[in-house]
Amino acid sequence: MEIWNEYNLINLNDFENMNIPYFQFSRNLENLGNKDFRVFKGFGLYSILVDNVLLIPYLNGKNGIANPTRTLGAYIDENNNLWIGYKQEE
Repeated sequence: MEIWNEYNLINLNDFENMNIPYFQFSRNLENLGNKDFRVFKGFGLYSILVDNVLLIPYLNGKNGIANPTRTLGAYIDENNNLWIGYKQEE
């Protein structure tokens, strides 16, 4: 069984209201320490850069957390909140 630690990072409605091309911020995540994030929007999709990995939630209609080959993923919930997930090491 896979266990993921998931963190709510930002509401994308707030990002849209900023009217900027990207938003860079840091969060102190439980068990992981301080992490830097950069959120973008282009071609109707949101992207997030974290740990030098570019994640595009729901690219091709797929949930980034549901990919069994990944240890890092992102998704957007029904309230337009952007979440990041880290797979726990076994």
